[in-house]
Amino acid sequence: GDVDAVEVSPDRMKRAAPLAALTLLALVLRVLPWLANLPLHHDEALYGTWARAIADGSDPLLLAPWVDKPPLVLYLLALAIRTTGVSELSLRLPGMLAGTLTIPATYALARRVYGSGPGWISAILVTLSPFAILFAPTAFTDGWLTLFVTLAVAAAVGQRPGWAGVLIGLAAASKQQGVLFTPLVLALVLASVGPRAGILSGATEGSAVEGRRLS
Repeated sequence: GDVDAVEVSPDRMKRAAPLAALTLLALVLRVLPWLANLPLHHDEALYGTWARAIADGSDPLLLAPWVDKPPLVLYLLALAIRTTGVSELSLRLPGMLAGTLTIPATYALARRVYGSGPGWISAILVTLSPFAILFAPTAFTDGWLTLFVTLAVAAAVGQRPGWAGVLIGLAAASKQQGVLFTPLVLALVLASVGPRAGILSGATEGSAVEGRRLS
């Protein structure tokens, strides 16, 4: 309210540069196993088959196969195949992107809940996590689920209920288990918006009382 925007901008810039560097480091660490081009897991191969049917136009709505996954990640895989060609590397590009973007998402969530220090610790731990590094450059849907759930929780804690709803919807569109996180996001939205609503109602009542006194 009474903080000048000029005062806020340098602080954001100070956070943005190290976070960008950490995100770049996370990308480099995830590129290494991606370049190893390990054989596809059978689930990755299945998702790739579906994505290729979308990309080449032979079955863009996936009407022929029995598909047990939501559509978002499959269409992201198809976009990667369409733009970079048919290969294992292309199929794993979207997952590597999701895994990399999870680092700033983790920082945003932890900073809003616990402060800047824990935010950096959380982001660094995810950046250097061997499991996160190896699992990111895959065609699995879990990376996108993790990214969108993290962003949805961060939006809920940050009093952005609209964005929280959109993001949890994207999580469910990535993997059906995203629906299970809806009660958590809803509870956090109510917890974060509730106090603000109380302050606003208190201010309104105070204005009304002051108005009656003046009249």
